[in-house]
Amino acid sequence: KYVVDRRVGRIFVFDAEDRHVSTLGQRGLIPVGVAVQGDELYVPDFETQSILVLDRHTGDTLRSIGEAGGGPGQFIRPLGIDIDREGNIYVTDAIRGRLQKFSADSELVYALGEISDAPGDFVRPKHVAVDRDGVVYVVDAAFQNVQMFNADGELLMFFGSPGSHLGSMSLPAGVTVHDGDLNLFEEYAHPAFEPKRLVLVTNQFGLHKVAVYALGNLRQGATIDDITPDAATVNTGLPEGEFTPGLIQGEVAPAPTPDEDAQPEAEPGTDNG
Repeated sequence: KYVVDRRVGRIFVFDAEDRHVSTLGQRGLIPVGVAVQGDELYVPDFETQSILVLDRHTGDTLRSIGEAGGGPGQFIRPLGIDIDREGNIYVTDAIRGRLQKFSADSELVYALGEISDAPGDFVRPKHVAVDRDGVVYVVDAAFQNVQMFNADGELLMFFGSPGSHLGSMSLPAGVTVHDGDLNLFEEYAHPAFEPKRLVLVTNQFGLHKVAVYALGNLRQGATIDDITPDAATVNTGLPEGEFTPGLIQGEVAPAPTPDEDAQPEAEPGTDNG
């Protein structure tokens, strides 16, 4: 297991029995995420505003991906990272409001999103995960939801919302996808729903710090009407039947309040991704 500590600028390595076996890092490193591919670690670094590729045994820097800047292939605050089964690398930029995909050869495939409240855009994207089917999940702490994209960067759907209802999110930051252990949550699944994989999201505030969702399909013979009566009631704070969309599509949202993404030396307790 590889655990990054941004404050001390190190990556702690633990074995399968959770024993600390080594510490990786170098002077000036500000690691904020990690992904493992073969014998390499891919580490978003706030110091260089790039993705450092390290030897996972020695911690030596092998190469880097991207550089500081706002253009395609560049980063302002690279934060979330994951790698799919073909070796493609997905990186979120928390300040630029963008998701970028690089090939296994570190070539830019696409850069999508901007700071906007339109679907498919972002305000404060945090971490990212990719499932075995190539679906990409991006947490947005400002939207308080998770947007899902296909391998080509096309928006599929989103789930989650602010509030106090079951399944709501409160400044979410982390996401991971897991294909096993469905039996542990079988009792919570609606009888008309057949889970396929688990999606776990961490929240920085609220009563539910870790939320477990299931991605799947309706069981054979079931319809959406079977599930609708049990759907959560979302309190929007608006009179029934009214809807205020907020910003129009394409309009730039106000700049978010600076948090620890923008202030590397902020005091503990702030939004640290």
